[in-house]
Amino acid sequence: MKKIIYIRLDGIIANFEKQNPNHQLFKTDMAERIPSIYDLVDPVNGGIEAVHTLLEMSAYELYFIATPHWDYPETWSEKRIWLEKLFDSKQVHKRLILCHQKQLLIGDYLIDDSWYNGAMRFMGEWIYLGADPKFSGWDEVVKYLVKEVE
Repeated sequence: MKKIIYIRLDGIIANFEKQNPNHQLFKTDMAERIPSIYDLVDPVNGGIEAVHTLLEMSAYELYFIATPHWDYPETWSEKRIWLEKLFDSKQVHKRLILCHQKQLLIGDYLIDDSWYNGAMRFMGEWIYLGADPKFSGWDEVVKYLVKEVE
């Protein structure tokens, strides 16, 4: 049986908050209220390559988690469109989950850089990317997950 990995989209794959730290737009929640804000967002360094590696591993089944603003439903579809620009649509087809309560997800791993929205209560293993010294970047995460299934 494949192990399930959930990967948070914002901050983990999409360099949303870190895109331009000097620009006020990315320091407020107003950023997701601007139409097509994802057209301005680049991927996180190493994130695309890491996800490609994990997608190719037969031991894992990947899902992407996004917590869009409730009051701005246009951001919900923008996240899906952005995801399909970066990956083969067949590989990510129906693998985006919009979720405001991550503790309700059933799986083995949650890769997230934030404890908000239930990440710290996730029942599997929470890989706290960037905050946990063991997982300071994508290289450490991929090495760990490869080792887990060897």
